Amino acid sequence: MRLPAYVACCASLAVLLGLGRLPAAAGAAGEAAQKVREALADYEAGDYTSAARAYAEADAALPNHPRILFDRGAVLAAEGETARAEALFQKVTELADREIAARARYNLGCLAAEKARVLFGDGPEDAPPDVRRKGMDLLDRAAEHYRECLRLEHGHADARHNLEIIRLFAARMRKAWRDHDRTQTGSAAPHKRPPEKEAAKEPPKKGPGEEEGKPDHSGRPKEDERPPGPDEQPKAVGEEQQPKAVGVADHPLPKPSPIAESDPARQQAQRLIDRVRQRSREKRQWDRKRQTSSWTQVEEKNW
Repeated sequence: MRLPAYVACCASLAVLLGLGRLPAAAGAAGEAAQKVREALADYEAGDYTSAARAYAEADAALPNHPRILFDRGAVLAAEGETARAEALFQKVTELADREIAARARYNLGCLAAEKARVLFGDGPEDAPPDVRRKGMDLLDRAAEHYRECLRLEHGHADARHNLEIIRLFAARMRKAWRDHDRTQTGSAAPHKRPPEKEAAKEPPKKGPGEEEGKPDHSGRPKEDERPPGPDEQPKAVGEEQQPKAVGVADHPLPKPSPIAESDPARQQAQRLIDRVRQRSREKRQWDRKRQTSSWTQVEEKNW
């Protein structure tokens, strides 16, 4: 979107100046009126340089006349002398009546908007941040002049139209700049490195001879290479060693050696020992029965 070109307007001098209504006796006014007529002819012919010179002479003949100042500023604006034109229009707003002041405000708004248009150029969407800031400041200034023009002359249609154009342009540019900056930030952002994989944990170091495929030179026999003891049965191929529960069964008492059948005394002693053991077991069973709730009275055996 581009801003439309704005050109400061020059008042219709035949109506606006009204210098012909000044008293004929006023020599300065008569001289100023003559110079104004010459300036008007030069302005309509497009000879802005001659028109500006004639208005300067009219201003010298009748200093600080708001209508002469206004038209002189319009000619300077047409010549590209923006700073001098703005100074004259600003002076008019301080001296003139509401009608001329409103037109001066309108021309000030046009000059500020034209500066913004030139600053933004053909591609305002791609304007750098400093150009954006300066351009938007100029548009804010133009909008303020248009509002002041409408305050002085509520029916000024051109001021109302230009104010709406500036509002729409500013809103569209702010959105375009946000999108542009997002795109630039996304493309300029460095690519994130993918998360590095966690280094593989090293396997625990094995002792001498424990690594696969390497012989053990420590001289110590391996567990599976140790020869079986006298009471151990050779383990079958592929049989895995299962852990044993520690208990009495792991350490059985040595069996008594058999008694020779030819020794009667020892045989009789052995029978007595077996009898005592049998009676002892029966006594323990009887004691357990007495502790139960259903036991009431049991005749004791002869011990």
